[in-house]
Amino acid sequence: MTVTAERIAAFISAQYILPARERGQGMVMIPVRQVWRALDSEFPLGLIRGIVGSMQFRNAHHLALVAAEASTEDGPPDTYVFKLLGFFDFLKNNKSQRTSQRSGKA
Repeated sequence: MTVTAERIAAFISAQYILPARERGQGMVMIPVRQVWRALDSEFPLGLIRGIVGSMQFRNAHHLALVAAEASTEDGPPDTYVFKLLGFFDFLKNNKSQRTSQRSGKA
């Protein structure tokens, strides 16, 4: 990740993921436009979406994507919903993803 991407990912982690884990929640919702506003519109929405939607971000924060919802029918995702994985859930989820990728399933 670039310095900019790391900064955005760290902000999202501190504002959304870690508080959800501390509250014992099983899921976290990350609203892209809310993140964009909180960062004073400093970064393009597409960059924030790209970071939140990336496998690198999911793996780094032990997340499994549950949903990516758009505000319009054909628009890009505005809200991402993730399952917060524990360490063993994370390993199991990554193993099943690798298995499905090898078998040609997505």
